[in-house]
Amino acid sequence: MPSSASFQFWDDTLRPVREALGRSQGRPSITGLHGSARGFALTLLDRALASRSWLMIATSDDIAERLYDDLRFFHAM
Repeated sequence: MPSSASFQFWDDTLRPVREALGRSQGRPSITGLHGSARGFALTLLDRALASRSWLMIATSDDIAERLYDDLRFFHAM
């Protein structure tokens, strides 16, 4: 089971983005995440801001498909 420290890490990391999206101000972005961390972070944000619509842009079809697979996995948890 993940430790509370890992939950705290993600909460701290995503807080500025979550708050900006909640205020509908600016264009917050998330960069520097690798692999399935992208889908995990987006799932956490989606759960915190469930009433929002999302547009995600990927640089290739392959990356888009991997992100889709990761999102399906994390949303099922």
